[in-house]
Amino acid sequence: MTTYAPNKNSVQGKRVNLGNIDIHYEEFGDGKPLILLHGFGGCTQNWYPFVDALAQHYRLILVDLRGHGYSTNPDNLFTHKAAAQDVFQLLHHLEIHSFSAMGMSSGGMTLLHMATSQPERIEAMVLISATTHFPAQARAIMRNASLATMPRAVQEMYRACATRGDEQIQQLIAQFNAWPTTTRI
Repeated sequence: MTTYAPNKNSVQGKRVNLGNIDIHYEEFGDGKPLILLHGFGGCTQNWYPFVDALAQHYRLILVDLRGHGYSTNPDNLFTHKAAAQDVFQLLHHLEIHSFSAMGMSSGGMTLLHMATSQPERIEAMVLISATTHFPAQARAIMRNASLATMPRAVQEMYRACATRGDEQIQQLIAQFNAWPTTTRI
């Protein structure tokens, strides 16, 4: 069976405090920086199937977005704009000015905010399943999303990534349900 968040026994994650939140990140390989951002409900583990191959060519920086995985989010609010600011603060801490990046879903939407606020820093980016807005039909579906209505593989990914258990999953789902109040990401 395919898993969206496989375990990797040799994880050497680090945390950096960015004011009121702690951001968890992992580094692999050497070379030019390549930032990898997971989708909503995910975590750094979503990128593990690709780490070995990519680390041969890049300095990989895998980030748990705010409230995901080991990263905290005491305000219990997620916006892609705030996530973009978090990633920029992490990169400042790591003394990384220019970089390439890949983001899936929410990670891609976070990259869109990064690209529009500081485009000179991004050498190249790949967006996977990202959007600039949610149409009315999508917003209606999102308002009613729950762990029970998610496909089994997605439920398993949420559980594998939620280091703080069911409370973290419920917080993330509540944040996801709240997005449809606006059409912009």
